[in-house]
Amino acid sequence: MAIPFSTNFNKTEPFSDTTATIQLVANTPITWTIPGNGTQKYRAEFSFNSNDDIWVSKNYTAVIPVSNTVVTSTQQELRPMPKYVIGGDVLSLITTGSNVQCGIALFQIPNDR
Repeated sequence: MAIPFSTNFNKTEPFSDTTATIQLVANTPITWTIPGNGTQKYRAEFSFNSNDDIWVSKNYTAVIPVSNTVVTSTQQELRPMPKYVIGGDVLSLITTGSNVQCGIALFQIPNDR
């Protein structure tokens, strides 16, 4: 169970007890399903090296853009900032790098918000 999100301590948060640590290999998508059900809301915090090209998609398969093209995608971002997710959402990650590490920490948001 994730720790409820709180801003009571001047821009600090507790360590999350719901996390994923992922080792990505080049050009191979991997998925992680957010635990819980549709009534559980979370803030997802992503951690990775700033120079790693990691694409993250929610409820779609992450894809690497094709060279010299513009592709419109739904719910996919490069190196995302913290995002809102709910239990049952599926995050898909992909990279062009070799042995790229990524961490995802979940912080539960109270249902009254």
